[in-house]
Amino acid sequence: MSLFQVVVVRERDLLRLVVPDGRSRLASLKEEISKIIEPRNLKLQIHDAPQAAFYDNDGPCFQFRKTDTGEALSPKATRAALRAAGEALQAALLRHGVRGVAPCGAPRTAQHSPAQRALLLLAAALPLAALLAAVCLCCLRSRAKSRMRAAMRAAHESAAAAARAPRLLAEPLYST
Repeated sequence: MSLFQVVVVRERDLLRLVVPDGRSRLASLKEEISKIIEPRNLKLQIHDAPQAAFYDNDGPCFQFRKTDTGEALSPKATRAALRAAGEALQAALLRHGVRGVAPCGAPRTAQHSPAQRALLLLAAALPLAALLAAVCLCCLRSRAKSRMRAAMRAAHESAAAAARAPRLLAEPLYST
């Protein structure tokens, strides 16, 4: 019987190990941290995409999970577990050149660039432009229908006038 876990991870629930040469010593760092936190019923889970090395990040993201339930610790609880692990963990982190632990996700106060703002304004203006175009089309259609009706009425009246017999006048229209 094989046992597997499906884990859904939100980036904001992860912490990042800030390591200058992050991926070269990752396996030994993971092994050493796992040995230290194992007596506390925790296991280290590292989330490090292979293509992340090409981007501008400082190290792998990680979280602690409880070994008995598999529950992931929150970032606050993970920081508390790091502090509670004591000097052994601090020494291991220093040996591997870890400069600190930071949040993994993008900061919440990230400002949009001018190009992103322009794109957002354009996207916000599209529904208004569509509404304006729909109103214009309705007005144009209504005007075209009234012109067509007027033209048909005029054609009908001229055909009716031509079909009527000419009127004979017994008296002149004007007198001298």
